[in-house]
Order: sequence, then structure tokens, then C-alpha cells
Amino acid sequence: MATGTGVGFLPLVSLGPAFSGLVGGRRRTALIGAVALALCLALGFYDGLFQSRRGYTALASVGGVTAAGLVAVVMRQRREAELASVRSIAEVAHRVLLRPVPRI
Repeated sequence: MATGTGVGFLPLVSLGPAFSGLVGGRRRTALIGAVALALCLALGFYDGLFQSRRGYTALASVGGVTAAGLVAVVMRQRREAELASVRSIAEVAHRVLLRPVPRI
């Protein structure tokens, strides 16, 4: 708002969903994406960017990054579940194969 309509900072709103997809869950990423889309809409209407393509481009970029963040969350959670499964199998195999040395 302080820089005016000449500076195109509006697509930077997509950084919130991008970083949320790295560390958060699906619900958090979707919520932050919805907030970013609402903020993008509000700032776009405030700056009058929807009279040209700039507003729609910024809105599409925020929506696209939110969707990519959600896909990344789903993939990360699947990999984490697979890693936990492999670790538990390895732990059981470790216990079976490497029994403690008997005391003499």
C-alpha cells in the first residue's frame, strides 16, 4: 500500500503458502493459501489492478503456488510415513538378528 500501484509486490504474497507447504500440514497450507488469496484480491482491488492483467496474473500465481504447496505437503507426508515404516522394520530386524551377547 505504501509503494503505490507502480511497484509489483503483489505476487510476493505467494511466499506465505510456499513456505507453509515446506513445514506445515495440509490444513495450515490451505488456510494460509486462502488468506493469501483474500489478501491478493483485496490489495488488487485497492490498487485497481483488476482493470488490467496484472491483478489476474498475481491471483493466478498465488493460487498456483498454493496448489503446489499442497502437493508438496502430501508428498512430504507420504515420504515421512514410509520412512517411519522402514525404520520400524529395521528396528525389529535389528533386534532379531543382533541379540545381546550372553554373560559369561
